[in-house]
Amino acid sequence: MGLLTQGALAVEPTPTPVLDPPSVTVSPEQITAGETVTISLENLPDASQLAIRISSTVALCGEETFALKATNLRVPFSLDSSRVSIQAEPVTEAGIQARIGWLPISLKTDGDDGVARLTQGTGDISSGTTISLLSVFGTAVPGAESVDLFLDISGVKYGAEDSSLSFGLEGVANGSAVLRVSVNGSEIGSQEIIIGDGAPVFPEAPAAAFCASPENGTAPLTVSFTDTSTGSPTSWIWDFGDGTGSSEQHPVHTYTAQGTYTISLAASNAGGSNSTTRSNYITVAAPPLFLSAPALTPARIPTDSDGVPGVGETATLSVNLTGGSGDADVAVDLSPLGGSVAVPMVWEGGDRWTTSVSAGQPSPHAGGAYSPVDLVVTATDRGSGATASVAASLVAVRNGDVNEDGRVTLYDATYIGRSLVGLPGYTVSTPAVGDVTGDGVLTLADAMYLAKHLLGVPGFEVLR
Repeated sequence: MGLLTQGALAVEPTPTPVLDPPSVTVSPEQITAGETVTISLENLPDASQLAIRISSTVALCGEETFALKATNLRVPFSLDSSRVSIQAEPVTEAGIQARIGWLPISLKTDGDDGVARLTQGTGDISSGTTISLLSVFGTAVPGAESVDLFLDISGVKYGAEDSSLSFGLEGVANGSAVLRVSVNGSEIGSQEIIIGDGAPVFPEAPAAAFCASPENGTAPLTVSFTDTSTGSPTSWIWDFGDGTGSSEQHPVHTYTAQGTYTISLAASNAGGSNSTTRSNYITVAAPPLFLSAPALTPARIPTDSDGVPGVGETATLSVNLTGGSGDADVAVDLSPLGGSVAVPMVWEGGDRWTTSVSAGQPSPHAGGAYSPVDLVVTATDRGSGATASVAASLVAVRNGDVNEDGRVTLYDATYIGRSLVGLPGYTVSTPAVGDVTGDGVLTLADAMYLAKHLLGVPGFEVLR
Protein backbone atom coordinates (compact mmCIF):
# COMPACT_ATOMS: atom_id res chain seq x y z
CA MET A 1 0.00 0.00 0.00
CA GLY A 2 1.26 3.44 -0.81
CA LEU A 3 3.45 2.12 -3.68
CA LEU A 4 3.52 3.81 -7.06
CA THR A 5 3.77 1.47 -10.07
CA GLN A 6 5.62 2.45 -13.21
CA GLY A 7 5.71 -0.43 -15.62
CA ALA A 8 7.01 -3.38 -13.63
CA LEU A 9 8.89 -1.13 -11.16
CA ALA A 10 7.33 -0.25 -7.80
CA VAL A 11 8.55 3.12 -6.29
CA GLU A 12 8.29 3.93 -2.52
CA PRO A 13 7.37 7.70 -1.96
CA THR A 14 9.93 9.88 -0.09
CA PRO A 15 8.59 10.60 3.46
CA THR A 16 8.20 14.27 4.54
CA PRO A 17 10.59 14.90 7.46
CA VAL A 18 8.98 15.75 10.82
CA LEU A 19 10.61 18.92 12.32
CA ASP A 20 10.99 19.37 16.05
CA PRO A 21 9.27 22.55 17.30
CA PRO A 22 11.39 25.52 18.42
CA SER A 23 12.29 25.53 22.08
CA VAL A 24 13.91 27.99 24.49
CA THR A 25 15.80 27.80 27.78
CA VAL A 26 16.60 30.79 29.99
CA SER A 27 19.26 30.63 32.67
CA PRO A 28 20.17 31.21 35.40
CA GLU A 29 16.95 31.67 37.33
CA GLN A 30 18.48 34.07 39.88
CA ILE A 31 21.08 36.80 39.41
CA THR A 32 22.29 39.97 41.04
CA ALA A 33 21.84 43.25 39.20
CA GLY A 34 24.20 43.46 36.22
CA GLU A 35 24.86 39.73 35.91
CA THR A 36 24.37 37.87 32.63
CA VAL A 37 21.21 36.10 31.47
CA THR A 38 21.43 33.56 28.64
CA ILE A 39 18.61 32.62 26.24
CA SER A 40 19.29 29.30 24.44
CA LEU A 41 17.26 28.62 21.28
CA GLU A 42 16.83 25.30 19.48
CA ASN A 43 15.13 24.35 16.22
CA LEU A 44 14.56 27.95 15.21
CA PRO A 45 14.11 27.90 11.40
CA ASP A 46 15.07 30.70 9.10
CA ALA A 47 12.50 33.37 8.25
CA SER A 48 10.99 32.97 11.72
CA GLN A 49 9.61 36.14 13.31
CA LEU A 50 11.49 36.19 16.63
CA ALA A 51 10.56 38.49 19.55
CA ILE A 52 12.21 38.75 22.98
CA ARG A 53 10.41 40.69 25.73
CA ILE A 54 11.87 41.75 29.08
CA SER A 55 9.23 42.96 31.57
CA SER A 56 9.55 44.06 35.19
CA THR A 57 8.14 46.19 37.98
CA VAL A 58 10.76 48.71 39.01
CA ALA A 59 10.55 50.00 42.59
CA LEU A 60 11.23 53.75 42.63
CA CYS A 61 12.40 53.95 46.26
CA GLY A 62 11.58 57.65 46.48
CA GLU A 63 13.01 58.52 43.08
CA GLU A 64 10.98 59.77 40.12
CA THR A 65 13.25 58.53 37.30
CA PHE A 66 13.84 54.92 36.27
CA ALA A 67 15.74 52.83 33.70
CA LEU A 68 15.76 49.11 32.85
CA LYS A 69 18.80 48.14 30.76
CA ALA A 70 19.95 45.13 28.79
CA THR A 71 23.69 45.47 28.09
CA ASN A 72 26.13 43.83 25.70
CA LEU A 73 23.57 41.71 23.89
CA ARG A 74 25.38 39.74 21.16
CA VAL A 75 23.17 38.56 18.31
CA PRO A 76 24.55 35.24 16.90
CA PHE A 77 22.30 35.34 13.81
CA SER A 78 21.00 38.08 11.57
CA LEU A 79 17.80 39.81 12.57
CA ASP A 80 16.25 41.51 9.58
CA SER A 81 13.59 44.24 9.71
CA SER A 82 14.23 44.53 13.43
CA ARG A 83 12.53 46.96 15.78
CA VAL A 84 12.53 47.94 19.44
CA SER A 85 9.33 48.61 21.43
CA ILE A 86 8.67 49.84 24.99
CA GLN A 87 5.75 50.48 27.31
CA ALA A 88 5.81 52.06 30.79
CA GLU A 89 3.17 53.13 33.32
CA PRO A 90 2.35 55.20 35.34
CA VAL A 91 4.69 57.79 33.82
CA THR A 92 4.77 61.34 32.56
CA GLU A 93 7.26 60.35 29.87
CA ALA A 94 9.36 57.39 28.75
CA GLY A 95 11.86 56.63 26.04
CA ILE A 96 14.12 54.17 24.23
CA GLN A 97 17.88 54.38 24.37
CA ALA A 98 20.00 51.95 22.36
CA ARG A 99 23.34 51.52 20.67
CA ILE A 100 23.28 48.82 18.01
CA GLY A 101 26.75 48.47 16.57
CA TRP A 102 27.53 52.03 15.48
CA LEU A 103 23.87 53.12 15.42
CA PRO A 104 22.76 55.26 18.41
CA ILE A 105 19.03 55.61 19.16
CA SER A 106 17.41 57.96 21.70
CA LEU A 107 13.67 58.71 21.55
CA LYS A 108 11.11 59.93 24.11
CA THR A 109 7.35 60.24 24.24
CA ASP A 110 4.85 61.66 26.73
CA GLY A 111 2.67 59.40 28.82
CA ASP A 112 -0.99 59.68 27.77
CA ASP A 113 -3.11 59.06 30.87
CA GLY A 114 0.06 57.79 32.53
CA VAL A 115 0.98 55.22 29.83
CA ALA A 116 3.88 55.69 27.39
CA ARG A 117 4.36 53.48 24.31
CA LEU A 118 7.03 53.78 21.64
CA THR A 119 8.30 51.63 18.74
CA GLN A 120 11.41 52.31 16.65
CA GLY A 121 12.62 50.38 13.62
CA THR A 122 16.33 49.55 13.66
CA GLY A 123 16.77 48.03 10.17
CA ASP A 124 18.70 44.81 9.60
CA ILE A 125 21.02 43.60 12.35
CA SER A 126 23.78 41.42 10.93
CA SER A 127 25.07 38.24 12.55
CA GLY A 128 27.56 38.86 15.34
CA THR A 129 26.41 42.45 16.04
CA THR A 130 26.74 43.58 19.67
CA ILE A 131 23.93 45.72 21.05
CA SER A 132 25.88 47.48 23.78
CA LEU A 133 22.79 49.14 25.29
CA LEU A 134 19.08 48.54 25.05
CA SER A 135 17.11 50.54 27.61
CA VAL A 136 13.69 51.85 28.57
CA PHE A 137 13.89 54.97 30.75
CA GLY A 138 11.62 57.79 31.92
CA THR A 139 9.94 59.76 34.69
CA ALA A 140 7.17 58.36 36.86
CA VAL A 141 4.06 60.30 37.83
CA PRO A 142 4.48 62.13 41.16
CA GLY A 143 3.88 59.87 44.15
CA ALA A 144 4.20 56.60 42.24
CA GLU A 145 5.89 53.81 44.19
CA SER A 146 6.79 51.68 41.16
CA VAL A 147 6.61 51.50 37.38
CA ASP A 148 5.46 48.54 35.27
CA LEU A 149 7.34 48.31 31.98
CA PHE A 150 8.50 46.06 29.15
CA LEU A 151 11.21 46.24 26.52
CA ASP A 152 10.96 44.26 23.23
CA ILE A 153 13.38 43.52 20.43
CA SER A 154 12.08 41.63 17.40
CA GLY A 155 12.89 40.80 13.76
CA VAL A 156 13.08 38.08 11.15
CA LYS A 157 15.78 35.53 12.05
CA TYR A 158 18.29 34.06 9.60
CA GLY A 159 21.13 31.80 10.68
CA ALA A 160 21.94 28.82 12.87
CA GLU A 161 18.90 26.95 14.14
CA ASP A 162 20.56 26.33 17.50
CA SER A 163 22.14 29.36 19.15
CA SER A 164 22.09 31.47 22.27
CA LEU A 165 21.94 35.12 23.26
CA SER A 166 23.32 36.58 26.49
CA PHE A 167 23.09 40.01 28.04
CA GLY A 168 23.49 41.82 31.36
CA LEU A 169 20.41 43.10 33.16
CA GLU A 170 20.50 46.38 35.15
CA GLY A 171 17.98 48.69 36.78
CA VAL A 172 16.38 46.34 39.31
CA ALA A 173 18.26 45.85 42.57
CA ASN A 174 15.78 43.53 44.25
CA GLY A 175 12.83 42.10 42.38
CA SER A 176 12.37 40.12 39.22
CA ALA A 177 12.18 40.32 35.45
CA VAL A 178 10.18 38.04 33.19
CA LEU A 179 11.72 36.98 29.84
CA ARG A 180 9.32 35.85 27.12
CA VAL A 181 10.35 34.46 23.72
CA SER A 182 7.84 34.34 20.85
CA VAL A 183 8.18 32.83 17.39
CA ASN A 184 5.77 33.85 14.66
CA GLY A 185 3.50 35.47 17.22
CA SER A 186 3.29 32.48 19.57
CA GLU A 187 5.08 32.34 22.90
CA ILE A 188 7.45 29.35 23.03
CA GLY A 189 8.83 29.90 26.50
CA SER A 190 9.14 32.26 29.47
CA GLN A 191 11.14 32.45 32.64
CA GLU A 192 11.00 34.70 35.71
CA ILE A 193 14.51 35.77 36.69
CA ILE A 194 14.88 36.60 40.37
CA ILE A 195 17.13 39.63 40.91
CA GLY A 196 18.80 40.10 44.27
CA ASP A 197 16.69 38.62 47.02
CA GLY A 198 13.62 38.77 44.81
CA ALA A 199 11.65 41.26 46.90
CA PRO A 200 11.25 44.76 45.48
CA VAL A 201 12.51 47.22 48.07
CA PHE A 202 9.77 49.72 48.76
CA PRO A 203 10.55 52.14 51.58
CA GLU A 204 8.38 51.96 54.63
CA ALA A 205 6.19 54.92 55.40
CA PRO A 206 7.93 57.29 57.81
CA ALA A 207 6.99 57.68 61.45
CA ALA A 208 6.17 61.38 61.81
CA ALA A 209 7.61 63.22 64.79
CA PHE A 210 8.73 66.74 65.59
CA CYS A 211 9.76 69.15 68.30
CA ALA A 212 9.69 72.92 68.65
CA SER A 213 11.51 75.67 70.49
CA PRO A 214 10.39 77.68 72.33
CA GLU A 215 7.15 76.02 73.31
CA ASN A 216 5.77 79.10 75.06
CA GLY A 217 6.30 82.83 75.28
CA THR A 218 4.64 86.15 74.59
CA ALA A 219 3.37 87.35 71.23
CA PRO A 220 4.86 87.88 68.76
CA LEU A 221 6.46 84.48 69.39
CA THR A 222 8.83 83.02 66.77
CA VAL A 223 8.99 79.22 66.98
CA SER A 224 11.47 76.94 65.19
CA PHE A 225 9.99 73.55 64.29
CA THR A 226 12.30 70.57 63.74
CA ASP A 227 11.28 67.42 61.86
CA THR A 228 12.47 64.36 63.79
CA SER A 229 10.57 61.79 61.73
CA THR A 230 12.19 58.43 61.09
CA GLY A 231 11.99 56.58 57.78
CA SER A 232 13.51 59.29 55.58
CA PRO A 233 10.47 61.32 54.58
CA THR A 234 10.70 63.31 51.37
CA SER A 235 7.79 65.70 51.86
CA TRP A 236 6.18 67.45 54.82
CA ILE A 237 2.88 69.19 55.50
CA TRP A 238 2.73 71.29 58.68
CA ASP A 239 -0.36 72.78 60.31
CA PHE A 240 0.60 75.46 62.84
CA GLY A 241 -2.87 75.64 64.39
CA ASP A 242 -3.50 79.28 63.50
CA GLY A 243 -4.75 78.77 59.96
CA THR A 244 -1.27 78.68 58.42
CA GLY A 245 1.14 75.90 57.48
CA SER A 246 4.33 75.02 55.64
CA SER A 247 5.84 72.38 53.35
CA GLU A 248 9.41 72.93 54.56
CA GLN A 249 11.19 70.25 56.55
CA HIS A 250 12.27 72.56 59.38
CA PRO A 251 10.03 75.64 59.23
CA VAL A 252 10.10 78.77 61.38
CA HIS A 253 6.77 80.39 62.25
CA THR A 254 5.75 83.52 64.16
CA TYR A 255 2.57 83.57 66.25
CA THR A 256 1.12 87.07 66.50
CA ALA A 257 -1.89 86.40 68.73
CA GLN A 258 -2.19 84.90 72.16
CA GLY A 259 -3.63 81.41 72.45
CA THR A 260 -2.84 77.73 72.76
CA TYR A 261 -2.04 76.03 69.48
CA THR A 262 -2.26 72.40 68.35
CA ILE A 263 0.41 71.41 65.82
CA SER A 264 0.21 68.64 63.19
CA LEU A 265 2.80 67.17 60.85
CA ALA A 266 2.22 64.75 57.96
CA ALA A 267 5.47 63.21 56.67
CA SER A 268 5.56 61.21 53.44
CA ASN A 269 7.88 59.21 51.23
CA ALA A 270 7.44 56.66 48.45
CA GLY A 271 6.31 54.14 51.04
CA GLY A 272 3.37 56.19 52.25
CA SER A 273 2.42 58.91 54.69
CA ASN A 274 2.16 59.19 58.45
CA SER A 275 0.95 62.04 60.62
CA THR A 276 1.21 63.10 64.23
CA THR A 277 -0.50 65.79 66.30
CA ARG A 278 0.59 67.50 69.50
CA SER A 279 -2.41 69.06 71.18
CA ASN A 280 -2.04 72.40 72.96
CA TYR A 281 1.68 72.28 72.21
CA ILE A 282 2.49 75.95 71.73
CA THR A 283 1.26 78.49 74.28
CA VAL A 284 1.42 82.15 73.35
CA ALA A 285 0.71 84.74 76.00
CA ALA A 286 -0.44 88.24 75.23
CA PRO A 287 2.44 90.70 75.02
CA PRO A 288 2.85 92.82 78.14
CA LEU A 289 0.79 95.96 78.40
CA PHE A 290 2.80 99.04 77.58
CA LEU A 291 1.71 102.66 77.83
CA SER A 292 3.80 105.21 75.98
CA ALA A 293 3.89 108.67 74.42
CA PRO A 294 1.89 110.49 77.12
CA ALA A 295 1.03 114.00 76.01
CA LEU A 296 -1.06 116.92 77.31
CA THR A 297 -2.13 119.68 74.92
CA PRO A 298 -1.75 122.34 76.17
CA ALA A 299 0.55 121.48 79.03
CA ARG A 300 -0.52 124.60 81.06
CA ILE A 301 -4.16 125.51 81.80
CA PRO A 302 -5.97 127.72 84.28
CA THR A 303 -8.09 126.17 86.99
CA ASP A 304 -11.81 125.80 86.39
CA SER A 305 -13.35 128.33 88.78
CA ASP A 306 -17.03 127.84 87.97
CA GLY A 307 -17.23 124.07 87.50
CA VAL A 308 -17.91 124.46 83.79
CA PRO A 309 -14.69 124.12 81.80
CA GLY A 310 -14.52 127.00 79.39
CA VAL A 311 -12.28 128.12 76.55
CA GLY A 312 -8.67 127.26 77.30
CA GLU A 313 -9.51 125.59 80.61
CA THR A 314 -9.16 122.01 79.30
CA ALA A 315 -6.25 119.99 77.99
CA THR A 316 -6.36 116.85 75.84
CA LEU A 317 -4.55 113.93 77.43
CA SER A 318 -3.41 111.16 75.08
CA VAL A 319 -1.39 107.94 75.46
CA ASN A 320 -0.47 104.93 73.31
CA LEU A 321 -1.43 101.47 74.56
CA THR A 322 0.16 98.36 73.09
CA GLY A 323 0.30 94.69 74.05
CA GLY A 324 -2.17 92.76 76.11
CA SER A 325 -5.17 90.92 74.74
CA GLY A 326 -6.48 93.93 72.87
CA ASP A 327 -9.31 94.41 75.36
CA ALA A 328 -8.44 96.87 78.11
CA ASP A 329 -9.72 99.67 80.33
CA VAL A 330 -7.72 102.90 80.53
CA ALA A 331 -8.26 105.61 83.12
CA VAL A 332 -6.43 108.67 84.49
CA ASP A 333 -6.17 109.77 88.12
CA LEU A 334 -7.17 113.45 88.34
CA SER A 335 -7.25 113.60 92.12
CA PRO A 336 -4.07 115.76 92.27
CA LEU A 337 -6.13 118.46 90.48
CA GLY A 338 -9.28 117.94 92.56
CA GLY A 339 -10.92 115.46 90.19
CA SER A 340 -11.85 111.78 90.28
CA VAL A 341 -9.27 109.11 90.92
CA ALA A 342 -10.34 107.14 87.80
CA VAL A 343 -11.56 109.15 84.84
CA PRO A 344 -12.10 106.82 81.86
CA MET A 345 -10.19 107.45 78.66
CA VAL A 346 -11.62 106.76 75.20
CA TRP A 347 -10.08 104.62 72.47
CA GLU A 348 -9.57 106.74 69.37
CA GLY A 349 -8.36 103.94 67.05
CA GLY A 350 -5.05 102.21 66.60
CA ASP A 351 -3.07 102.44 69.83
CA ARG A 352 -4.33 105.88 70.84
CA TRP A 353 -6.47 106.71 73.89
CA THR A 354 -7.60 110.23 74.86
CA THR A 355 -9.67 112.25 77.34
CA SER A 356 -10.24 115.89 78.30
CA VAL A 357 -8.65 117.14 81.52
CA SER A 358 -9.58 120.15 83.64
CA ALA A 359 -8.30 121.29 87.03
CA GLY A 360 -10.50 121.93 90.04
CA GLN A 361 -7.49 123.15 92.02
CA PRO A 362 -4.13 124.59 91.07
CA SER A 363 -0.79 122.84 91.02
CA PRO A 364 1.41 123.34 94.11
CA HIS A 365 3.16 126.70 94.13
CA ALA A 366 6.65 127.02 95.57
CA GLY A 367 9.72 129.12 94.88
CA GLY A 368 7.71 131.58 92.86
CA ALA A 369 6.37 129.07 90.35
CA TYR A 370 3.73 126.44 89.87
CA SER A 371 5.06 122.89 89.91
CA PRO A 372 3.96 120.29 87.31
CA VAL A 373 1.54 117.66 88.56
CA ASP A 374 1.89 114.05 87.38
CA LEU A 375 -1.38 112.62 86.20
CA VAL A 376 -1.04 108.82 86.29
CA VAL A 377 -2.69 106.84 83.48
CA THR A 378 -3.37 103.15 84.23
CA ALA A 379 -4.37 100.46 81.72
CA THR A 380 -5.92 97.17 82.87
CA ASP A 381 -6.14 94.16 80.56
CA ARG A 382 -9.57 92.60 80.80
CA GLY A 383 -8.29 89.17 79.90
CA SER A 384 -5.32 88.75 82.21
CA GLY A 385 -5.83 91.56 84.72
CA ALA A 386 -2.33 92.84 83.96
CA THR A 387 -1.76 96.57 84.41
CA ALA A 388 0.57 99.23 83.09
CA SER A 389 1.01 102.88 84.09
CA VAL A 390 2.54 106.05 82.75
CA ALA A 391 2.48 109.68 83.94
CA ALA A 392 1.82 112.90 82.04
CA SER A 393 2.76 116.27 83.55
CA LEU A 394 0.36 119.22 83.69
CA VAL A 395 0.64 122.68 85.21
CA ALA A 396 -2.64 124.13 86.51
CA VAL A 397 -2.39 127.87 87.24
CA ARG A 398 -4.90 129.54 89.57
CA ASN A 399 -7.46 131.26 87.35
CA GLY A 400 -6.67 134.99 87.14
CA ASP A 401 -3.11 134.67 88.53
CA VAL A 402 -1.47 136.11 85.43
CA ASN A 403 1.80 136.99 87.19
CA GLU A 404 1.80 133.44 88.66
CA ASP A 405 2.77 134.42 92.19
CA GLY A 406 0.29 131.95 93.66
CA ARG A 407 -2.36 134.59 94.49
CA VAL A 408 -5.11 136.46 92.66
CA THR A 409 -4.99 140.15 93.56
CA LEU A 410 -5.74 143.56 92.04
CA TYR A 411 -2.15 143.54 90.88
CA ASP A 412 -3.12 140.76 88.42
CA ALA A 413 -5.77 143.08 86.91
CA THR A 414 -3.13 145.81 86.61
CA TYR A 415 -0.69 143.25 85.18
CA ILE A 416 -3.18 142.34 82.41
CA GLY A 417 -3.54 145.99 81.46
CA ARG A 418 0.20 146.64 81.41
CA SER A 419 0.73 143.48 79.32
CA LEU A 420 -1.85 144.57 76.77
CA VAL A 421 -0.30 148.05 76.34
CA GLY A 422 3.09 146.39 75.85
CA LEU A 423 4.99 147.52 78.92
CA PRO A 424 8.29 145.61 79.30
CA GLY A 425 8.34 142.89 81.97
CA TYR A 426 4.60 142.22 81.87
CA THR A 427 4.29 139.13 79.72
CA VAL A 428 1.34 136.80 80.37
CA SER A 429 2.79 133.31 79.83
CA THR A 430 -0.63 131.59 79.88
CA PRO A 431 -3.20 133.94 78.29
CA ALA A 432 -6.12 131.65 79.21
CA VAL A 433 -5.34 132.38 82.89
CA GLY A 434 -6.24 136.03 82.33
CA ASP A 435 -9.32 135.36 80.18
CA VAL A 436 -11.64 135.58 83.16
CA THR A 437 -14.59 136.70 81.00
CA GLY A 438 -14.43 133.36 79.15
CA ASP A 439 -14.73 134.82 75.66
CA GLY A 440 -11.48 133.25 74.49
CA VAL A 441 -9.58 136.55 74.06
CA LEU A 442 -7.40 138.41 76.56
CA THR A 443 -8.49 142.07 76.54
CA LEU A 444 -8.77 145.07 78.90
CA ALA A 445 -12.28 143.80 79.62
CA ASP A 446 -10.66 140.89 81.46
CA ALA A 447 -8.63 143.34 83.59
CA MET A 448 -11.83 145.28 84.47
CA TYR A 449 -13.76 142.03 85.16
CA LEU A 450 -11.02 140.70 87.44
CA ALA A 451 -10.85 144.00 89.38
CA LYS A 452 -14.64 144.08 89.91
CA HIS A 453 -14.54 140.44 91.01
CA LEU A 454 -11.89 141.19 93.60
CA LEU A 455 -13.77 144.29 94.80
CA GLY A 456 -16.96 142.25 95.25
CA VAL A 457 -19.05 144.11 92.66
CA PRO A 458 -22.35 142.26 92.17
CA GLY A 459 -22.51 140.25 88.95
CA PHE A 460 -18.80 139.55 88.93
CA GLU A 461 -18.74 136.84 91.58
CA VAL A 462 -17.52 134.04 89.26
CA LEU A 463 -14.44 133.97 87.09
CA ARG A 464 -15.29 132.26 83.81
